[in-house]
Amino acid sequence: MAIFDGSTWRLLDRGEISKQAWENCLEKARVVHPFLRLWYLDACHPSWKALVYGSYYAVMPILAVRKGPFRVALAPIWVQRLGPACAVKCSADELRQFLRRTFSLYVLPMDINVFPQSGSYFQKPTYILDLRHYEIPEGHHVRLIKKAQKNALGVAKVSTGKEFADFFWLHRADQLPAFKAIHKERLAMLVDNSLRRGEGLTIKALDKSQTSVAMAFFIQQDSWAFFIEGTPSAEGRSVGAMTYLIHEALLRLRQNGVNWVDFCGSVHPGVAKFYQRFGAVPSMYPVFTGGWLWSILPHQLRKRFL
Repeated sequence: MAIFDGSTWRLLDRGEISKQAWENCLEKARVVHPFLRLWYLDACHPSWKALVYGSYYAVMPILAVRKGPFRVALAPIWVQRLGPACAVKCSADELRQFLRRTFSLYVLPMDINVFPQSGSYFQKPTYILDLRHYEIPEGHHVRLIKKAQKNALGVAKVSTGKEFADFFWLHRADQLPAFKAIHKERLAMLVDNSLRRGEGLTIKALDKSQTSVAMAFFIQQDSWAFFIEGTPSAEGRSVGAMTYLIHEALLRLRQNGVNWVDFCGSVHPGVAKFYQRFGAVPSMYPVFTGGWLWSILPHQLRKRFL
């Protein structure tokens, strides 16, 4: 374990972050996923901040916002787990102490591999599929795939982030009241950045008239892939397009060398069942919650942050 230089966690603006030091920390860290990469974070939010320990012994991205007199720390949109990335062993208690001193409220999804036994915290599910043994989903999903095939649905690549974001905005935004036009722009940038780097898989299901009826967006990193966003249209929902599209995406990801797919979780029972029918199994990861404001929030308000 390295000897620290006496400094502790500190909060940095995006412009204060050293790109080289950040990348060096990620190279040495045991747990690194796409959500910690600078290109990914810059696409998700232009003014994200970071918690940095000492001379970049550990780094963790956050979205720090002010709501009236309150200072709140959350995960940027589309960042499923924050880390931290630790070049040396990290102390969960020391991180918590800094968060309590700095923020009125914090809700930060972590990585179970970083702090596996660090006391009690909220547990949130994700769903992970061993793609090495995947052939066909089970139960109702099989019937939906056959229904899609009967309706002669085709599959094609989505060529631009704008195409994906426009479709998502049209067919899903009304179900997400907090999803605004700026998020649409950031989603398009995220898709474009991943495609340029060769780390994204963005595909669509097409009906007989070549109209898009579902789209899905995955990020691939080495032998892992992460399901970031996807939605069907009303027509696509009626013909099983989303199930068919995810099935086709899984087969393509396996051809690309992916062994594991993280569906990035959901607390919604119906969505959870959707993932599990592909053979994905639940895996829990911690969410650090706290701050004096958190302790007095009613249960229903807490659920909105989770």
